[in-house]
Amino acid sequence: MKPNLIYLGIFAAVLLFFVFIYECPVYAVFGIRCPGCGITRAYISALQFDFSAAFAHHPLFFIVAPLVSYVLLRNKLKKPLDGKTETAILVTVTVLFAGVYVYRILNGSFTV
Repeated sequence: MKPNLIYLGIFAAVLLFFVFIYECPVYAVFGIRCPGCGITRAYISALQFDFSAAFAHHPLFFIVAPLVSYVLLRNKLKKPLDGKTETAILVTVTVLFAGVYVYRILNGSFTV
């Protein structure tokens, strides 16, 4: 079995465990919401075509799937992004998530 499939299987198993057992692993351990809290609920809402609820759960949910897909498949791409572009995207996404996190903390706008 290829290592990527093993990693993907482990990731999926851990993700499913936390989705069905806990709301969020950070919340379960530390009692505080994490910057990614609400993304799973956002995708569930989006799959039900309730986009206003999806954005209420987490306004950056639509960024996660393309990024995870790119990271998992970049070795298979004919022309992956160069290191500077990947770094710029990582920094931008990190700043966006931090900004949303701070905003949600200051406004108490985490949805449960």
